[in-house]
Amino acid sequence: VTVAFWNYGNPDILPTNSTAFEAQDNIGRRQLNVHLPWGNSNIYWDCGDAGNGYDRINQLANTEDFEGQWNHWAFTKNATTGVMNIYLNGELWLSGTDKNNLINVQDLAIGSAVRSNSGHFGKMDDFAIWSVALDAATIQDWMRRVITDQHPNYDDLVLYFPLNEGAGNMVTDYSSQSFSSDVYGSPNWRQVRGKDHFKNFESSSFRPYVRFVQGDFIIVDQIIPVLDSFANAPNMVISYEVQGTDLVATDTSFLFASADQNILDELGQVIGTLSVTAEGRLVIESLEYYSKFDAKYEILSLVTPYGNGLDLGPDGATFTIDLTEYAPILRGERFMSIEMGGQNQEELDIKFLFITGTPPRDIVDIQNVWPFRRGWYDAIQANTVFEPRDVALSPEGEKFVMRSSVTGHGQNGEFIPRYHYISFNEGAQEIEYYVWKECADNPMYPQGGTWLFDRAGWCPGLPTDIHEVDFSIVATPGGNINVDYGVNGAFMNEANYLVSNQLVTYGALNFSSDASLESVIRPTLQHEYQRRNPACNLPIVEIRNNGVSTINSIEFNYWVDGSSVPLTYTYEGTIFSEETKEIELPVDNSAFWVTPNEDKVFHVEIVAVNGAADEYSANDSYVSSFELPELLDESYELQLYVKTNNRASENAYTITDYAGNVVLSRNNMANATEYEDAISLPPGCYTLTFEDTGDDGLSYWYWDLVDPSVGTGLLKLQRIFNGFPLSIYTFETEFGGTLYYDFAIGDLTDVENIEQATLFSVYPNPATEAVTVELRGYQGKSFEIEVVDLNGRVLRQWTRSISGDQFVEEINTSDLTPGMYYVRVSGSDANWIRSFVKQ
Repeated sequence: VTVAFWNYGNPDILPTNSTAFEAQDNIGRRQLNVHLPWGNSNIYWDCGDAGNGYDRINQLANTEDFEGQWNHWAFTKNATTGVMNIYLNGELWLSGTDKNNLINVQDLAIGSAVRSNSGHFGKMDDFAIWSVALDAATIQDWMRRVITDQHPNYDDLVLYFPLNEGAGNMVTDYSSQSFSSDVYGSPNWRQVRGKDHFKNFESSSFRPYVRFVQGDFIIVDQIIPVLDSFANAPNMVISYEVQGTDLVATDTSFLFASADQNILDELGQVIGTLSVTAEGRLVIESLEYYSKFDAKYEILSLVTPYGNGLDLGPDGATFTIDLTEYAPILRGERFMSIEMGGQNQEELDIKFLFITGTPPRDIVDIQNVWPFRRGWYDAIQANTVFEPRDVALSPEGEKFVMRSSVTGHGQNGEFIPRYHYISFNEGAQEIEYYVWKECADNPMYPQGGTWLFDRAGWCPGLPTDIHEVDFSIVATPGGNINVDYGVNGAFMNEANYLVSNQLVTYGALNFSSDASLESVIRPTLQHEYQRRNPACNLPIVEIRNNGVSTINSIEFNYWVDGSSVPLTYTYEGTIFSEETKEIELPVDNSAFWVTPNEDKVFHVEIVAVNGAADEYSANDSYVSSFELPELLDESYELQLYVKTNNRASENAYTITDYAGNVVLSRNNMANATEYEDAISLPPGCYTLTFEDTGDDGLSYWYWDLVDPSVGTGLLKLQRIFNGFPLSIYTFETEFGGTLYYDFAIGDLTDVENIEQATLFSVYPNPATEAVTVELRGYQGKSFEIEVVDLNGRVLRQWTRSISGDQFVEEINTSDLTPGMYYVRVSGSDANWIRSFVKQ
C-alpha cells in the first residue's frame, strides 16, 4: 500500500494528538493510520493488523515537517518483504523491517479517526492510495503532478481525491474505482493564489513571445488591492432523539452563533467584526439512553510476565485454564481478542480442548452483569460505573454463582489490598472478598521489574484470582435480583480496577457420588506447579467432590510406568459436596520412582469412593509426565553453602526425606555470614526447602537501588573434591518466597537405610570474637578439635564427647592475630578441615 498527500499543519495548534487518516477492517481493527503528529511531535505510521496488533514505525519530527508550510508525505508498506517506509517531500525519512501483517481495509476516514474524536489540524490536498508500495523515484517524480493514466502504477490506484471542488460536501474520486464520498461536517475550502502555487504545473509546446527594449527606464510597481472574502466556518449542530433505548441523530444543521464574528485580514489579524442577528434559539437538554456494544466476555485475565531478563526457553510456558463455565458461548463462530497490551508482548499459542463427558452440573447460562471495564475508585463509589442493576434469573437454574475477577492498577490501586463486595437486593454487603495476591511464589521466576511484590488480584505471569460467590440462597429462579458491586476503604485518587463480574447459572448436580481427579500437583511438568518439581517425594493430587453426598474415604491406585512398585492408599477424611482438596499419597520407599523407561509417566486412579465404585468413572484417572531430579553419587562429600544478606532472620532451610521427615535444618542465621554445612545423607530422595519470610529472596535488584544495606546472599549445593568445593547447583537468589530442590543420593532402592543424616559446620566466616563449631547426627561419638594457623602450628586443642544429637561449641578468637586459620575436627568416622578469616 501507498498513501500519499500534501499537508499544511496549523501552527497555532500543533503539536497535539492528531490523526491524518485511519482505516479499519470489518471488526474494528486498525489497518491504516497516521498521526501527523502526535502530541510528542512524533510521526506514527501504523499498518496491518491480523489480530496480533498492528505494525508501526515512528520518529520524532522537526516542527517545519508538520506545520506552517506545505509538505508532501508518502507512507508505504510491502507486507511480503516486511518493509514500511515514510517519505517526506520525496526523500526517504524513516524505514522499518519485519512488518509482515497483512492489510484489510473496510472503513476509511480522512482528516480524523474512524470511530474516535481524534482529528486533523490543518489543510490537505491531493490525497491518493495505491495498492502497491511505490518506490522513491516514482513518488518524487509524481508528487507535484496531477495523477493521470500515464502514471506507471495507475492500474494500482484505488483512491484519488484531488480535493479541488472548492465548495460543497462532496469530494470526487478520480481513480478508476470512483469512490466519491460525502464530507462529514462543513469543510473549509481554500483557494491557492497564483504566487502560492507550487505543484500541478503542466509542460507546453508553446513558446513565449518576447520583445527586448533597451533604454533608461524608471520601473514602478503599482499594487492594486482586490477584496476577496472567505466565509467563516459555521457550527455543526446535530439533533438527537431516543428511539427505544437508542440515541439516534435526526438532523444536522450548519449555523452561526448569534454573536459578533471576527473579520480577519490575510495575516489573521482582527480588522473588524460582523454582528449576527439571532433567527432562533437552541435548547440543549439531557437524554437518557443505552450505549450498546457487542457482548464481550473476559474468559481469562492473565497479566503477561515482566520481560527484562526473562527466559522462557524455546517452548515457553503453558497454562491450562478450565473454561467449562463458558460452554454456552463457545459455540458457533466467535471473535476472540487479546487486549490491554498483552497482544504486543510474548508470542501466544492458544488452543481450545473440547472434552466429551458430563460436567458436575450443566451450565445453563453465563452473562455479564456489567460489561468488562475499568472503574476508578471514586466512580465506583458514586455508582457511575458498576451501578446497581436488576438481573433476570433463568427459571432453569438450580445454583447461581457470581464469578468476580478484579485487578488493581495505579500506584495505590495496585499495591494496596482492599475488600471488595457483592450485595443483593439493595441489602448489606453480603459477600466480601480480599483482593490481594501472593506473588513471591510465582513459578515463573526471576522476571524483570518488581515481579515479586504482592499486588491487588494479579501477579505478572499468573492468572488473575477468580472469586466465586454462591448467592443461590437469595435467588429465585425465573425472577429478578438486584446486584451491586463495590470496594471499601479510604479514597485514593490513582486507584482504578479492571473488573469482570459474570453470573453463571447451573443446573442440578448430575451425580450422587462422584470424585474427580482435577490435577496432579506432584510429579508433573505442568508449569503452574514447577516450584515443587521435579520431585521424587510424595505425590500430591487435587480431588474435587462433584457429587451430592459427602466423601469420607477414597481408595487410590498409583504407579510409575515401568515400575514394579504399584501402590494402593485409602484416604480417610471429609470432603463436602463441591469442595476441592489436595491429598498427599504415601510412598513406602524411593524405589517407587525407579523405571527403565526414558519417558517418565505417573498414573493415579480412583478405585472406590466411600467404599463403593465411583458413579462417574470418566474423571477417575490422571496421567502426568514428569522428570526425575538430580541424581548424586553416594560417594560425594556434599556441602551446602549459604551466604546470608543483612536480613538473615528471614531465612531458614530444611532437608526432608522422601516421606517428608526433617533430617537436617538450620535457622537463626547471622547477617552477612557464610555457612559451609558439610552434609552426609544415606541413599534416598531428599528435598531442600529454603525459605525467605520477607518474600524477596537472598538478593533483589530493587533493594540494590533503594536500600543497598540489605545486601546480597548466595546459596549453593557443592561437592568437595580434593579439598576444594565444586558447585553442583547454584540457586537463583531472586527467588521470592520459597525454594524447593529435590535431589537423590545413590541408587533408589526398596532397601531402607537406617543411617542417620549428619552435618558439620564452622561459622561465622569471617569471624571477630569467636567461631562456632556445630555437629549433628554424631551422638555417642568423640572428636578432637584443633585451631591451626597457616604454618600448621596447633594453637588450640581439646577433645569432646557428644552426648546428644546436636553439638555446638564456641571457640574464642579474640586474641588471634587477624588472618586465615583452620578448624580441624577429627574422629573415628569422619575428618574435616574448614578455613576461616579472623578480622
